[in-house]
Parts: sequence; structure tokens; C-alpha cells
Amino acid sequence: MVEIAGGARIGSDGRTLVLELERRFFEDEVNEYVRALLLAEIGRRDRGRAEFTFNTVDVLIDVDAGTVKLADILAAGPEVVLPLDDFSARLQAG
Repeated sequence: MVEIAGGARIGSDGRTLVLELERRFFEDEVNEYVRALLLAEIGRRDRGRAEFTFNTVDVLIDVDAGTVKLADILAAGPEVVLPLDDFSARLQAG
């Protein structure tokens, strides 16, 4: 895996697929309900993991590692791993 801007890491499939997955999640999947659900889960946990499946993206919040992993459930491809603080800030920004 290779680290890119913002702490996201990619596999050998390339940066374009990773950025597309991240864009698709925040633009197409995140609505007020999803935002509130994820922020509440992040706020209530001080350790452990929580996993959510939305329309096309799985989200794994790993508080112990301080990361959030986005995975495309429709296609095998690279996963996006973001720092938990960055992910939470992006959700809060709306």
C-alpha cells in the first residue's frame, strides 16, 4: 500500500479509483441520516470498532487504530483508509 494526501492509502489499482470511492461516498451516500449516525457512533466510542453497510460502500470505524476504512461493496478494488479525525471533521463540515 502507498500513502497519499490526507493519510489515505491505496493499493496497486491507482489513485483515481481511491479518490472516486471517497468522492462517491461523501457525495452520494452521506445524507443527514448517515452523517448523524456516523458522528453519533464516533462520539460514543472510546475504543473498538463499528461497521456499517450503506448502498455501495462499507464503512469500518476503528477507534483503536484511529482510522476509518471505506470499501466498495459493488466491485473489488482499493479501499480508502482515512484518519478518524479527518473523516469526522469532513462529516461535521457537511
